[in-house]
Amino acid sequence: AETSDGMSWTLLTGALTFSEQLEFSARICDAVLKDARERGSPMAFATASYCRSYPRLLQCRMSESLADVQAALRARRDGWEMFVPSASAVLAHCQTERGELELAEGTLAIAEDESAHENMGYPWVLEARGRLHLARGRPDQALKDYLAAGELLKLSMPGPGIVAWRSGAALAAHAT
Repeated sequence: AETSDGMSWTLLTGALTFSEQLEFSARICDAVLKDARERGSPMAFATASYCRSYPRLLQCRMSESLADVQAALRARRDGWEMFVPSASAVLAHCQTERGELELAEGTLAIAEDESAHENMGYPWVLEARGRLHLARGRPDQALKDYLAAGELLKLSMPGPGIVAWRSGAALAAHAT
């Protein structure tokens, strides 16, 4: 009975995505996007676009993930803020994977915004920045970011499926 403006579905799609039920998560987001369009809810549309961008990223569907996350981030002009740090991380992942390292660096400038540090999505920003540092051949900086993400996640989300900071840190440590 909850509409696209509720928050329960975001928890469900997050759990499904982190347990690698990517198609199921995307199907739920598709249904939420349909409801958001029908109800004329730009906030729900942005959130569902962001939530669908993450499983698409994990499926290596970069163009689709990029389109979704860009649609979500355009809603900032309407006041959409809750998922901006983690959406920026998805955008930076897509840009890094596409070799658009300058764009990714600009996207990750959000890490300098102190308000982003208080957001639950900040570890994703650090992990994305670590990935960018590795792509740029800066493993020492990458290792710092991956370990900082891990420190932030130890209490709130200790499982390895949420943010791949451990494997990134291992790659960075090896590269040093």
